[in-house]
Amino acid sequence: MGKSVCYVNLIDSIEKGYIKTYLQSSSFYEYAHRVSTGSTIQNVSLQSIRSFLIPIPPLEIQQSIVERIEGERQIIEGNKKLIELYTKKIQDRINKIWGE
Repeated sequence: MGKSVCYVNLIDSIEKGYIKTYLQSSSFYEYAHRVSTGSTIQNVSLQSIRSFLIPIPPLEIQQSIVERIEGERQIIEGNKKLIELYTKKIQDRINKIWGE
């Protein structure tokens, strides 16, 4: 592992997907941005990572949160594909109108 990598070791009562999702949240992003150092390449110290507190609800709730977020992600991905499809159809119609 490189210098800029942090390994998180979890106990069995913590859902990995929950932690992954939390670390992808705006809450963590804002914290990381606030505590980062450096100008050209910003870094977050290991101490800062260790100091960041993540609320840990019971395992069942963690799993429920992950399932709900994954469900929402699937809906978003489906909507993105629909938008791409309709955008292509519109572009094809425009090209036909303009004779391209």
